[in-house]
Amino acid sequence: MTDIKHLRRIDGIEIEQDMAFQRRSWRVQRWGRTAVFLFVAAGTAGIFGGGGLSRVKQADASGVLRIDHPRFVRATAPFEVKITVDPNASGGEPLALWWDDRIAGHWEIDRMSPEPATEEIGAGRVTCRFAVSATREPVTVIIRAKTNEAGRLAGRLGVVGGPELTVKQLTYP
Repeated sequence: MTDIKHLRRIDGIEIEQDMAFQRRSWRVQRWGRTAVFLFVAAGTAGIFGGGGLSRVKQADASGVLRIDHPRFVRATAPFEVKITVDPNASGGEPLALWWDDRIAGHWEIDRMSPEPATEEIGAGRVTCRFAVSATREPVTVIIRAKTNEAGRLAGRLGVVGGPELTVKQLTYP
C-alpha cells in the first residue's frame, strides 16, 4: 500500500516520489557514463590494441639501437618486435643481440628474420649472433613471438658490447 504522504500532485496527477532514491539513481548514472567514456577513450588511445598508445618506439641516446614493439599484447596472440641496429654498432664483428632472462621467460619466439647463425643461453641472458654481410644500411631484426601468461614485463635488450634498452610490456589474459 502506498504511503499517502509520499504522493504529490503534479499537473493534476498524483505521483509517488522518492527524491533520495532519485538522487542515488542519478549518481549511479553519472558513474556509469563516466566509466563508458573512459572505456571508449582507452580503446581509442590504443590500450586494447591498434591506437596511438599501442606501440613503443624507443632508441638509445646515440641512435645505434632502436626498438619498435607493442606496449600491450594479449596472451597467446602473436606480436612483432622490430630491432634496428646501426651497421657500425658491432665494430666489424657479426651482429650479436642479447635479451635478459625476463624477456626469454616471457616471450615464446616463433620466428626471427634474419635467422640467427648461433644462439647461446647463459649468464642470465640469451645471445643471438647473426651472419649479416657488411652493409652501410641499418640491420633490422624482426622477432615474431607470443606470450603464454598475463602480466607485466620489464626486461633488457641490447647489442653485445654496445647499447641496451628496457622493454616494458603488459600482457592481458
